[in-house]
Amino acid sequence: MLASETVRAQPQAMMLAAGLFGGGSLLTLVTIIAPHSAEVDIAGAWAVAFCSAVIAAVYWLGRDSLPRWTLVLGVALGTAMISFGVYINGERAGGAAALNEVYYVWPVVFAAYYFPVRVLIAELALVGACYAIALHVISPGPIALTRWLIVVTMLVGVGGLISRLQARVDDLVSRLSDTARRDALTGLLNRRGFEERLDAELARATRAERPLALILGDVDHFKTVNDRLGHPAGDAVLLRVASVLEGVGRRGDTVARFGGEEFVFIVPDADADMAFELAERARVALERTFADEPIPLTASFGTVAFPHDGTTADSLLETADRALYAAKHSGRNRSTRAAALV
Repeated sequence: MLASETVRAQPQAMMLAAGLFGGGSLLTLVTIIAPHSAEVDIAGAWAVAFCSAVIAAVYWLGRDSLPRWTLVLGVALGTAMISFGVYINGERAGGAAALNEVYYVWPVVFAAYYFPVRVLIAELALVGACYAIALHVISPGPIALTRWLIVVTMLVGVGGLISRLQARVDDLVSRLSDTARRDALTGLLNRRGFEERLDAELARATRAERPLALILGDVDHFKTVNDRLGHPAGDAVLLRVASVLEGVGRRGDTVARFGGEEFVFIVPDADADMAFELAERARVALERTFADEPIPLTASFGTVAFPHDGTTADSLLETADRALYAAKHSGRNRSTRAAALV
């Protein structure tokens, strides 16, 4: 789905717009064929049916290529055509009111669901103005203001309700999406969230030709904690590790739980030296945090820098993993640069 400031699911919105205009064309044809007031402007009705059908075809055929602003234009056109329908329904010539204004609910609901609130407000203002002009032209008498208030008030309520419900759905989807990208234990990004963030940061670094560093860390001898103290104690350790790592990074750095007792930093605008310094700060902070615990714990880190150590997420992770393995193989509780592997 698109963000709240853009149209959601644009091809589907185009197809729905096509369906609404197509439905409007069909209903107008039914009105022409079915019994109706003798004062109805049949030529005007045919014009509405034809124009609605053409617009429906344009939206359907261009559902994958039309720009978003055409949907806003469609909302305005639909409002204008409904207002014209109010004008030609025969009431101005003494015929019975046909209540064409109930169709205003279509563009209002469409605007409330597919667009930001500002577009909905503009649509409600347009409806109010167009309906006022139509009522002024057909001159229904002293009841005109009452009719205008009833229709506009109803549309404000419907539009506000749909907009509010859509906002709640967006919020729920956002929270569910965030939950899917967060580690349930630590609250850090999980591997999925990390991979998405890394892809985004790599794209940004590539475009701006800026450095980017990656730090892969692993808690040393973590299995001992689970074996001797149990998994609840192990979970408590991981929570403390996550808290320490979040505290040593800069604002804008990302810490994620890569899996198990492995954690990873994404460090934007950082070269190899800066990455190594951060890894060392994290290593020392963890060593001090767990120094007086029943099972003192340390951590090892491997650091890489884009683009020198890799230009893709996979290549950077592979090199960082080799650097981490080298740190473990060298005695643990240390940081190793990818450059040291050469």
